[in-house]
Amino acid sequence: MTEDLSKLSWVFAHGSLMFDPGFDTAAVLPGRTWGWERRFGQPSVRNWGIEAAPAPTSSLSRGSHCDGLLLGLPHGRAGSILASLVQREAGGPTTVTASTEFGDVPAYTWLMSNAWASLGVEELADRGAANVMAGGGPRGDAWRYAFGVRDTLQDHGLEDPLVTRYVEALEPAIAQPGGTLGESPHA
Repeated sequence: MTEDLSKLSWVFAHGSLMFDPGFDTAAVLPGRTWGWERRFGQPSVRNWGIEAAPAPTSSLSRGSHCDGLLLGLPHGRAGSILASLVQREAGGPTTVTASTEFGDVPAYTWLMSNAWASLGVEELADRGAANVMAGGGPRGDAWRYAFGVRDTLQDHGLEDPLVTRYVEALEPAIAQPGGTLGESPHA
């Protein structure tokens, strides 16, 4: 990496910001936060779902670690990007330390709600399938979201067993009569 990591502002992305950030990045690196784990605990009713059919989306809970992407914010635009993310994510960020192959960096991230953090993968898949059949939300549906997270992690040599189990459970739930299972939306 030619750019000094300390000269950039960073966002640690663990959900849709990984594959749909909504802004240009100065750099993208795989990263890991220690002391946090990804959950599909945030029932999205603004971006990926509606009140009648929320989409399970990523949140962080205390735990071992979470692999995701560090998004380097372009110089001179960090403030405006963070302001737009506060609107998109419906709240302010938390600062975490993220480890990269080049060293540790401070990064902004969003913990989100953990209202569904205790649900099992099959129950999350049922809720995700209901979201898909209802048409999702303005940014897409639970199918696009789950595959976006999984495919982006894989594209960067990362894997999260929870994400894999959720996608595997979501596929047959959507394939039921009335479902809209198709190829990965990121293939």
